[in-house]
Amino acid sequence: SGVQFRLSAKNAGGTVYSSAATFTLKTVSKPVITSNPASQTVAAGGTVIFTAGASGATSYRWQANSGSGWKDIFDGSFYSGTATTRLSFEAKASVSGVQFRLSATNAGGTVYSNAAVFTLRTVSKPVITSHPTSQTVAAGYTVTFTAGASGATSYRWQANSGSGWKDVYDGSFYSGTTTTRLSFEAKASVSGVQFRLSAKNAGGTVYSNAATFRLQSVTVTLSQSTATIKNGASLTLTANTSVTWSSSNTSVATVSSSGVVFGAYPGTATITARAGSSSATCRVTVQANYRALLVSQMHFDPSHVPAGQGATQYRWTTARDQWATILRSRVHGPDGGSYTVTTDVDLTASQILNKAASTFSGARDGDVSLIALFTHGDESSTNNYNAGALLCYNSTSLYMPDLANVLAKVPGKVIVIVEACGSGALTRSFSGSAGGESDVDFTRSIISAFAEADPMLRVKEFNEIEGDAMITVPEPDTNEFLTSKFVILAAAGYRETQWGYDGTGPGSGGLYMTDEAIKAIGTSGSFPADTQYGNSDGKLTMRELWSYIYNQLAYKSSYWQKPNIYPSDGSYVLFIR
Repeated sequence: SGVQFRLSAKNAGGTVYSSAATFTLKTVSKPVITSNPASQTVAAGGTVIFTAGASGATSYRWQANSGSGWKDIFDGSFYSGTATTRLSFEAKASVSGVQFRLSATNAGGTVYSNAAVFTLRTVSKPVITSHPTSQTVAAGYTVTFTAGASGATSYRWQANSGSGWKDVYDGSFYSGTTTTRLSFEAKASVSGVQFRLSAKNAGGTVYSNAATFRLQSVTVTLSQSTATIKNGASLTLTANTSVTWSSSNTSVATVSSSGVVFGAYPGTATITARAGSSSATCRVTVQANYRALLVSQMHFDPSHVPAGQGATQYRWTTARDQWATILRSRVHGPDGGSYTVTTDVDLTASQILNKAASTFSGARDGDVSLIALFTHGDESSTNNYNAGALLCYNSTSLYMPDLANVLAKVPGKVIVIVEACGSGALTRSFSGSAGGESDVDFTRSIISAFAEADPMLRVKEFNEIEGDAMITVPEPDTNEFLTSKFVILAAAGYRETQWGYDGTGPGSGGLYMTDEAIKAIGTSGSFPADTQYGNSDGKLTMRELWSYIYNQLAYKSSYWQKPNIYPSDGSYVLFIR
């Protein structure tokens, strides 16, 4: 420092010298420590971090002193950040009590931070706060073990099937293996296995008491083995243990997870309660709701009743009550259900329509609604719409298309019974005139109105049916048999209603459809109509009833009531005992 320097340049002509330049040694200050590391106390397994700072340094190196002097440390499998101002390593007992400092170097020299000490923190083991309890569960159900621990940083369930404790893991069988709640399906393969919870932290691992799972051996029993409910009703089955429920036919009956059975449609279904390999069943019969509305007309406006027939006709109320007795006490529906009967008398046409709508308002698909009307025919018919009309109270007339449209909206099957007399019952389907003794046209007018309104047969116009053959002949396009919503029995005769009923007219006694229906049904045992015109199977079809009535009435008098049915095959089972 302070020495001058110059260059000499020489050739044949001589030597010359550059100007002199002086070197002066620059004085450099050592780095300055700006922050010192702080001592650390960390639990085993945690991360220890020391930080320090220096200004003016060109390089750093952390040093450690375990009691034999300061030594540089280097990055590797244990330390990281040894050449930076931030040193980190895992808290272990092997370095507890070691001092650490940062060295900072530049051209001026090296300086050192204050020393900081790492001390391993002592951590208590977790404490088990609740233990799992042994479980006995039926096959197929869920087994759940729960335990608790305070101070744990991790959990693991273990199982011991006889060869020592082994960790279990989440997968297709176990779930919750790293939580305090272990779940799995009850199976014979794990019956007798012990389970415990291990809880771990830096202080160590502790274990809950062991709990054992055992497969439950159970015989399922139900509160009842057979049951009958109405369509749309419900009942509750109870089991002696926890079970799963199922129905063999959910279109007939459904069952909830709590055993509530709902009747969805008439028929039978088997309800099964299962627990593991054991099960019990209840055979549930869902019966249709059978509702009947019977309306008679007894008092007529004299101007609406042909001469000689009288304004008061007890016959119709008598016939109504006879049918009420049949439905209430002598017969059941095809599935054994009983009829609920409503009777009324002297209703106007609109009242009959409203009464039908309200009486059958609760009907469901599969139910049966029966309406029976007993009155005079209306002889004032002038067109096809009011052909087959019935005289009603207060000088009103009930037109069959109106009634058919109301009943077409009633879910389920609808049976229509009509007994009518008087010259109005001879009204033909509109031909420009009325009267005559072709009373079959009156009943055909009734049938025609219902066939035209039948929601099950509207795929064709009724005048294409040629009677009702389409019901009993397969459709050419689909080869399917069509079915009718309506089942009809209609009977009508000429002249006044008292003929043959009060014993004063030709063929006294038994000129009326209801009188013969009573005989056809009988009072006990099998149905006479089924015995004489059927197969004696104890089921009364419309064809059997019609055959009996027709053959008993036919040709006894010129004034006999001629019955007619729809559909013409008459296969629908009306009643059983």
